[in-house]
Amino acid sequence: MSDNTDSRPLSIEDLEPKMRLEGTVTDIGLHGAVVDVGLSCEGLLHISQLAGDGEIDAVSEAVNVGDEVTVWVTDVQPEQNRVSLTMAQPPDVTWSELQEGRVHTGKVTRIEQYGAFVDIGAERPGLLHVREMSTGYVEHPSKMVSMGDDIEVRILRIDRQRQRIDLTRQGLEEEAVAEPELEEPEEEEVTPQTAM
Repeated sequence: MSDNTDSRPLSIEDLEPKMRLEGTVTDIGLHGAVVDVGLSCEGLLHISQLAGDGEIDAVSEAVNVGDEVTVWVTDVQPEQNRVSLTMAQPPDVTWSELQEGRVHTGKVTRIEQYGAFVDIGAERPGLLHVREMSTGYVEHPSKMVSMGDDIEVRILRIDRQRQRIDLTRQGLEEEAVAEPELEEPEEEEVTPQTAM
């Protein structure tokens, strides 16, 4: 996951998905635009990738020949000498990169009666349900988190079909507290055994 802006890659092999590039539109057609990003081959920018919402009817609504554009790499096929691009900045974490059990730090973006929504850098925020905020009873999510808080969460479930990310905080606080407590009793036990 690179964020190169001005340093242009020397070859197609240097490109990675999500890499940011600057380029110039050299041609437009019905289905997209061709962008010179400083390679021996030009990048292809499909019409569906010209805007974040995909609501473009004609390529010329978004870009024209000669326009300087910021694009991100979506796919690289060195054997076909082909680079696919997008003008919509990709999320930090794509659906294919999400994994159940993985811990992320995210920002609380919305609080509802039933839980809080946390932006972990994915395409959409995850839901931290009120029952997943703590092992004990939580009266209201606002008792545990506030808008804008950066909190650590674990991915509990991913429903790619419904595009839902369920989060939990259970186990995270206990793990952080348990480590120092484990070290102290071990030292206390070792000392009396050595004295005997």
